[in-house]
Amino acid sequence: MCGSFQVLRETLADAETLAASVSLSCAPEACTGVLKPPRRAALLRAEGAQVTLTDRAWGLASPAGPQLIINARAESAAQKPLFRAGMAKHRIAIPAACFHERTPRGALMSFRRSEEPTLYLAGLLGLLQGEERFVILTRAANPSVAPVHARMPVLLPPDSLHAWFFEPERVPALLLAEPGPLSCSPVSASPAQPELPGFFTP
Repeated sequence: MCGSFQVLRETLADAETLAASVSLSCAPEACTGVLKPPRRAALLRAEGAQVTLTDRAWGLASPAGPQLIINARAESAAQKPLFRAGMAKHRIAIPAACFHERTPRGALMSFRRSEEPTLYLAGLLGLLQGEERFVILTRAANPSVAPVHARMPVLLPPDSLHAWFFEPERVPALLLAEPGPLSCSPVSASPAQPELPGFFTP
């Protein structure tokens, strides 16, 4: 489960170069740092034939209880009623400097790619009480992440973003493509807890 990620000002600057327009409702300091649900985060989305950098809050309501759903399994999201419309028409990419996963003992680990300072996490939009919000799509962990956690975010190479937004026939292949190697390092002073309480992946 991806329960947090980090965004730097440089991350937002990289994302801006890929957008035809920028429409952020939050100040840069409000959507940078280590982001956890239900914080707002910057994201890229298609609007008509263009890509816009905007922001939304993280997490959808669960039909089964009060918890927020923060991730969706890429393998089954298109078949689930909660995510079907988002997968079909509201795919997004969340820029991040790194993402975090916890070991079974609760240590928080950071994953990044040194040759690509900005990662693009695949996600989708849904509605919570009429408000658009996002979840992050996850997949089976690649060899870099597997020693820490069984799942990881779907990572989109920058040169695949046009296909992710505008070529739905290529989406299944993008979801299945295994990400390249990532570097892993511990996050200092992380409290030991197995997962974030109150959040889950259906």
